[in-house]
Amino acid sequence: MKEKIIKEVLELVDMSLNKLYEKDKYLIQNNSTERNIVFHFSKYFYIFFDKKYSKTYDDLCIDCEYDRDGFDKKNILDDSENEKNIYPDFILHKRGKDSNKNILVIEFKMYDNINTRELKRDIIKLKKLTDPNANFKYKLGLHIIIGKEREEVKIVKYVDGKKVENKEDQIF
Repeated sequence: MKEKIIKEVLELVDMSLNKLYEKDKYLIQNNSTERNIVFHFSKYFYIFFDKKYSKTYDDLCIDCEYDRDGFDKKNILDDSENEKNIYPDFILHKRGKDSNKNILVIEFKMYDNINTRELKRDIIKLKKLTDPNANFKYKLGLHIIIGKEREEVKIVKYVDGKKVENKEDQIF
């Protein structure tokens, strides 16, 4: 089940990125905000998800900047063991506290905003959110750096709380 849904969401991410660059390249190349780019990506992801998988995964939702874990704030411990409220850029999940239905979490960065401190925070967040021994247990985490062109996009995968080191590595 985990392998199947990871393959399915990776295909949807690829399709959504392709559509983003087809329809919204102007926004990307003219330095629109990360939130605006995430909105457009999410819109395409939703369309593709709805067409292909809405009946199969009818209890899943897509949310952006979502900071809830049930009725509580979504919190993780940072490297200093301080509790931090987080709001991932994009998630595919079942709302509530059913961590078995936490499928995909994505953090985006724009090509002109690759700040080392922010990147480090995103990496910590993705590792904690995909850790099978922690609260959230997302099946897959992606760190997507939006480039000016589609072929410049960089995607780093996180599974089981760890970075998948290279394209040749299997993520299952």
